[in-house]
Amino acid sequence: MIKQMKMFIFMLLSLGLIAAFSSCSDYVSGIQDPINDAGDDNLNDVSDIPFLIKGVQTAWSIAFDEHTIFADGMSDQLGFTRDISQATYPTYEQLDNAWREGQGGLNPLIPDNNSTESIMLELGQLRLYADTLIERVTNRISFTDSEEDQALKKAALFTGYFYGAIARYMWGAYWGLHPDDGGGGVINKSAYIPRNQMFDDAIAKLNLALAQASDEYEAKMVNTLKARILVYQEKYQEAAAAVVNALAPGDDSFSALYNTVLNNYWYYWSGIGRSQWHVAPKMHDYVVENPQEAARIPLYKLAANLVYSDSTYYQQLKYNQLGSPIRFLSWQEANLIKAELAIRAGENPTAMGLINEVRANYGIDPVTDEYVTDKFGGNYLELLIVERDKEFAFEGMRLNDQRHFKKWHLDPAKTWQYFPIGKNELDANPNLK
Repeated sequence: MIKQMKMFIFMLLSLGLIAAFSSCSDYVSGIQDPINDAGDDNLNDVSDIPFLIKGVQTAWSIAFDEHTIFADGMSDQLGFTRDISQATYPTYEQLDNAWREGQGGLNPLIPDNNSTESIMLELGQLRLYADTLIERVTNRISFTDSEEDQALKKAALFTGYFYGAIARYMWGAYWGLHPDDGGGGVINKSAYIPRNQMFDDAIAKLNLALAQASDEYEAKMVNTLKARILVYQEKYQEAAAAVVNALAPGDDSFSALYNTVLNNYWYYWSGIGRSQWHVAPKMHDYVVENPQEAARIPLYKLAANLVYSDSTYYQQLKYNQLGSPIRFLSWQEANLIKAELAIRAGENPTAMGLINEVRANYGIDPVTDEYVTDKFGGNYLELLIVERDKEFAFEGMRLNDQRHFKKWHLDPAKTWQYFPIGKNELDANPNLK
C-alpha cells in the first residue's frame, strides 16, 4: 500500500496533475492556490511558477529516499537477511549481495530488478521536470520587468539548474551500465554518459544555478555540492576553491522533505514501520566503542520475529517519523571535505580541528593524535573515512565513499558497485544496444 501511494503521487506529477495536499507548508505539499487539473499547455504562465517549482522539489523527494536506502543497502552500512521475518524482498537481497551474473552468487543483481527499475524512473522524471522548467522559463513564459516577475524567474531558473545538477549527480553517483565501467547514466535515451562526464554536466548546471542564487545560503548550497562532486572526481584544487564558499557552522542543513502523505521510505523499509533492511553490525560497534556516538548514530535493538537464529539485529532511529527529513547538504560535510583536503596536503592539525568541530556538535569528545596513532597507526585519512562513515550514517553517502577511498567490502571482481541501468531503459534506448 505504501508503494502504491508513492507511485500514485508520482503518476500525478508525471501527467502534470497535482492534487492539493492539506495542512503542510513545506515544499513537498504546500501549494497556495491548488491546481487540481493542469495540462502541460496550462502551465506556461508566471502564476504557475510556484506550482512548477514545488513539482520539481517533490520529484526530488520521491526519488531521493529510496536512492539513499538502496545505496546504503549495497554498501556496508545496511544488511539484508531472511532471518528477519519482515525481510522478504528478493530484489533487496540482490542489492545487498550485489553479485554479478555468472559469478557464483545466488540471486544475482540484474537489470530487471524491479526495485531499482522503479527508482530509475523516478530519477528520470526529476531530471525531466528540472530541465523542462528551464525550457518553460526560457521559451514559453513571458515575464514583465516587475520586481515580482523577475524574482519568480530567478527562483525558477535556480530550481531548474540546481535540481538538474542533483539529478545528474545522482546518475553519476549511483548508476552504471556494466559492473566494470565506472558508473554513469543516460539522459532522454542518450548514449551512455560515463560518470565523470555526468559529474561535469552537474558542475556546469551548478555554475548556472550559482548565477541565479537569490541569497548567500543558496550559493553555499551550490558550492557544497560542487565540492562534493569535485572531490569524488579527485579534482582536489577545484574542490578547495568551492568548499571555501560552502555551508559553514551555524548554517542550516539542506534536506529532502517528507510528510504523512509523501512518506520517507526509511520509516517503512529500514525503520520503525518495517525492517526489510537492518543496520550492519559495525554501526552498532561504533556506539558500543563510544556511547556518545548514539547522538549521530541513533539505533534500537530490533524486536523482530527471527526465522532461524537467535541473533541480535539493530535498526536505525534517525528517521523515526513518516515525515522525517533526509539531510543532503550540511556544514558538517563541508568541514569533512576541508579535512580530507587538509590531510592530503599534509596539514593534519587543521584536519583534526575540523573533525573535532563536527564531533563537538553532537557532544562527542575530540579525537587526539594519540588516538589516531593507537587506532589507525597514525593514518589520518583512515580516521577521516571512519568519521564520514559515522557522520553520514543512513544518508546514502557510504557507497560513494567506499569507491572513492577504495574500501569496497565485497569481492570487486564478482560484484556490482552501482545500480544496474534497468531493462526497460535497455530495451527502449537504441543507443544502449
